[in-house]
Amino acid sequence: DDANSAWIVQVADNATVDIKNAKPTVDKQIADNNDGEVETGDNNGWGETADHAINESFQFKLTATIPADADLAAYETYKLTFNDTMSAGVTFDSIESVKVGDTTLTTAQYAETATAAANKAGLSWTLSIEDVKAIAGASFGTAPVTVEVIYNAHLNENAIVSKESVDSISDINKNTVSLSYSNNPDSTGTGTTDGKTTEDTVWAFTYEVDNTKYANSKAAENILAGAEFNLKNAEGTPITFKLVDGFYIPDASGSATLTSAEGTGQFNIKGLDAGTYTLTETKTPDDYNKCDNITVVIKATHEENADEASAKLSLEGSSNMVNDVINKSGSTLPSTGGIGTTLFYLGGGCMVAVAGIFLITKKRMSKNAE
Repeated sequence: DDANSAWIVQVADNATVDIKNAKPTVDKQIADNNDGEVETGDNNGWGETADHAINESFQFKLTATIPADADLAAYETYKLTFNDTMSAGVTFDSIESVKVGDTTLTTAQYAETATAAANKAGLSWTLSIEDVKAIAGASFGTAPVTVEVIYNAHLNENAIVSKESVDSISDINKNTVSLSYSNNPDSTGTGTTDGKTTEDTVWAFTYEVDNTKYANSKAAENILAGAEFNLKNAEGTPITFKLVDGFYIPDASGSATLTSAEGTGQFNIKGLDAGTYTLTETKTPDDYNKCDNITVVIKATHEENADEASAKLSLEGSSNMVNDVINKSGSTLPSTGGIGTTLFYLGGGCMVAVAGIFLITKKRMSKNAE
């Protein structure tokens, strides 16, 4: 993590030489969406932590900053390489943009190893720009130069989920970047010896909601299979899922139906974003009554714990992330005060009125007959 300047020293006596240097820095950020239940960071949604649903597309941003320094004039060419490492739960999708200052680069102006990779989940890859100086032009060395890379990614089914608040998390879907850079202009001006920055890390969170279906009461012997549900987002749209290793995982090509499993009664959901959801029973097993809707709230606050190079997560204010869903057997009357009881009362009143009219009419007919 250093850089040298080009210099020549003539020593006539004892002397101390302070080596000038200009080192670039690197920063990685992750985009967060405004789901209404989470703070999205201080910089238009970009920050050190975020949360997303599995298979939901989002972006990472890599930013290298080369400081203003007259010594940079000694470089004939100046090379930068981003070294990016994603965790197993994150899948690379595509490069969105590469910029040097305000100049958007073409694919011919940089080289990257991600797009052609056979397996894009948990990928370690590089993106290199051979000569930033040539692209930056006159601003190189006289003003700070920013190099920005934005790429698209998504959480996959291997993503680690969170179900409770944690003060220090170092490995939950973390992603890191370091920067290799030219650091020795004495090497024929091409800077062939690379310096390397320390790593910068971001974290992506996703959440789990566990549900178990019971008949009449919560007990191991009362597991109830075959009930069907859907889960709607805050806009009222059912979410589609695929079943993977016993978990329902969000997937656009899947089904909106969640079914309580044989033997366990479970229909656990893995990989939700923060937000408000409604769990609705759509098919009730025979001889049982439909259960009430359940409102699930995932309220997440997350941030970087800079002192420990980790992240923090608070789920305070969340509700119904674990649900025991109970169906009562037999028939039940509508609840008191509901429209059902009102109909019973109206029907009974009408019957009494009709009976009264019938008795009065019968008496009058008897008197007329006399």
